[in-house]
Amino acid sequence: MAAPKPKYIEPILMATTDRSEFKSVMVALQSRLGDTAWSIVYKALLVIHIMIREGDGDITLKYLATHLHFFDLNQIKQIGSPDSKQLLRYAKYLAVKSKQYGNVGIDYVKDEQTKNDGGRLRNLSIDKGLLREVESVEKQIRALVNCKFSEADINNDVVLTCFRMLVNDLLRLYQSLNEGVINILEHYFEMSKYDAERALIIYKDFVDLTKDVVNYLRIAKHLEYATKLHVPTIRHAPTALANSLEEYLHDENFEVNRKQYLAERELKNPNPDSKRATPAPKKIEQSATGSNYNPWSNQIGLQQVN
Repeated sequence: MAAPKPKYIEPILMATTDRSEFKSVMVALQSRLGDTAWSIVYKALLVIHIMIREGDGDITLKYLATHLHFFDLNQIKQIGSPDSKQLLRYAKYLAVKSKQYGNVGIDYVKDEQTKNDGGRLRNLSIDKGLLREVESVEKQIRALVNCKFSEADINNDVVLTCFRMLVNDLLRLYQSLNEGVINILEHYFEMSKYDAERALIIYKDFVDLTKDVVNYLRIAKHLEYATKLHVPTIRHAPTALANSLEEYLHDENFEVNRKQYLAERELKNPNPDSKRATPAPKKIEQSATGSNYNPWSNQIGLQQVN
């Protein structure tokens, strides 16, 4: 029940720099994923996860995006035990992550890890795919938080290693999602009705996911002594704006309001490259917080959750 040892992992990671060696590793892993032994399959998934996180570039995700059958685990499905269900949820997360990489071509965990000035979604524009990419991150987070653990479940090194890696992924994915939602809110009042409807669905999903993420990280916080992983207090975009956003969206004068907003923004920001400072429509601004606080300003407010 020991986790994969570094002395075995290191040559596997080195193999990600050589195409032929990499394929040999993947063939060997596929064989182990077809085993009926819980521990063998679990450790094979851990190795794949480590390769995704620490291997050369995105070679592992690129491969898995076209080999999703890796995660079928048909032998494990036939067992039907509580342990096997946990294992299948872990495989499902890795499958969703691989599939979403195939859809958007971005590993958001690595993106957040390598950029100090905010990840990709903080500055991505609507026409460059902001909504589509935020939806992709939400799907990955939903699959991850479905990998549920109680403190009693984390009773050996294999499960502990899995949980630690999932928490690490979650912290970065949620940071990416939060930046994407802030970006969406800053652009909401200039969107077409179709995009605004899509953005509202994304925002509502974000609110629901935030609750799940907080609960997931609460367990991680209790287990810091075991994982040796510091779990910070998360800060996120406001989660009480759905009614105000929906009211704006369904206003019969939606298009008039949108054009007025764009005109006012143009007057205040004639330079398209300058930071946006035009406030949201007054009634939405007030209903969001009950004050003159404007959540769509450049310094968007972040709520703190312990």
